[in-house]
Amino acid sequence: MKNVCFRSGLMNEYSKRLVIVIEKYRALLQTISDNTAALKPNPLKWSKKELLGHLIDSAANNHQRFVRIQDKEDLIFEGYNQDFWVKISNYQNENWNNIISLWYNYNLHLAQIIGNIADEILYKTRTSHNLHQIAFKAIPEKEPTTLVYFIEDYIDHMKYHLDQIFEDSKKHKIV
Repeated sequence: MKNVCFRSGLMNEYSKRLVIVIEKYRALLQTISDNTAALKPNPLKWSKKELLGHLIDSAANNHQRFVRIQDKEDLIFEGYNQDFWVKISNYQNENWNNIISLWYNYNLHLAQIIGNIADEILYKTRTSHNLHQIAFKAIPEKEPTTLVYFIEDYIDHMKYHLDQIFEDSKKHKIV
């Protein structure tokens, strides 16, 4: 994390975890060629470019969620059509290094936002949420939850897809 500098100087354990994940994976992603990143395992599956592009879309959607939660009482957020976003964004024809840079820098920004969220907002129990619909690891509708859960879910979702990028070489898997 030596290259990371936040203006506020604040980093909680969740922003630190996000930075650790993106730092480690960025180095691995940079070892993949543009041609390899563009290969599709089959016509119905996303390429590595599209998988990382999906994570950019996820960052974009969670950016507004992480900001808006600080001014509301519930954890109810709009979903989005992931396949449509990937298709419209046309990551398949984007330069691989540009995709890596956007993903990395967007998540650094999210780490800055997460690091500035007050503990009372992070840990506040919310009974009204739609994480049964939009979370990577769904929570039952009637079960209370916190923003911390949603942030951890975001990072777990990211790691899941990053591991998919490297599934052909398990030696790169990062915990």
